[in-house]
Amino acid sequence: MGTKYQRPASTYAGASAVANRTKYQADSAAVPKVKISASKVDGDVNYVVDALNELDDAILGLAAGSIPDGSLTTAKYQDASVTNAKLASGVARTKLASGTANTLVGNDNTGAIADVTAGTGLTVSSNVLNIATGGISTNMLANGGVTTTKLTSGAATATQALFSDGSTGVAYRAIAATDLPAATTAAIGAVELATNAEVTTATDTGRVAPVSAMVAHPGMAKAWVVFTPSATSPTILASYNVSSVTANGAVAWDQTINFTTAFSSANYVMIGTGENPVAANECEVSVRPGGRAAGSCRINTRYNGAGAGLTSVMCVFYGAQA
Repeated sequence: MGTKYQRPASTYAGASAVANRTKYQADSAAVPKVKISASKVDGDVNYVVDALNELDDAILGLAAGSIPDGSLTTAKYQDASVTNAKLASGVARTKLASGTANTLVGNDNTGAIADVTAGTGLTVSSNVLNIATGGISTNMLANGGVTTTKLTSGAATATQALFSDGSTGVAYRAIAATDLPAATTAAIGAVELATNAEVTTATDTGRVAPVSAMVAHPGMAKAWVVFTPSATSPTILASYNVSSVTANGAVAWDQTINFTTAFSSANYVMIGTGENPVAANECEVSVRPGGRAAGSCRINTRYNGAGAGLTSVMCVFYGAQA
């Protein structure tokens, strides 16, 4: 047994921070004097014994070289107090409680890293912890945990995106069409948007028409209008690519439909019908002889066999635009 601590040869006041350090001296100097009782002596001795037992619990097993798993928590150590020289091989991984190693292992950590990586599949290079490809699964990451600064060169940036191929779960960084597999009717992938000229050919199977280019397809109507004819000011009720309708010769049955965007020539198709003012009569909407022009179409309406204005006229136009 060591003999580091000995009884003092003379009066010993004790540390100044110790409460009641002159208790018995004060009792002796009191008037009248306060007797030293057995209960006071027992109380002091019991307090010392309890303190020794708590200390014994704190260092339990150190003499035998065995520390119970999980007994060394973060609160038991000063930061960076556990150095390489203090740890035997294999100590950190089995003996440090949850949350301990992060605080206690300093920059000089080669031995500690070896302890942490043992049996985990992780590797260390120049004191840098490396994770194998596929080593981090989705459930190991918090939502939003992968920020731009965490991504290395070649990974997606804040202005790019990650996409799955829809079958294997592999993520792709989308910058150009070459970064993604080609889309099919059964799989997600990259597609190229078609231009108006490509939509017009109606033969491309590798591109997708944006909404703005769909009208360029030869099978789509290029203009349509529903209007109320008039001998002076026809009224458009609804339309597409029609700028106005004008009356000719001050009659309601001779009207000109003007296009916002003209056709490439007069070789387009007009399909027309109308609403009869009288239920029993038949009506007709036709192109006036020579009435087709690239930028307009002049039509005549008839019912009951004679030229006459209808309640409303509906016309649709198909063809190539300029």
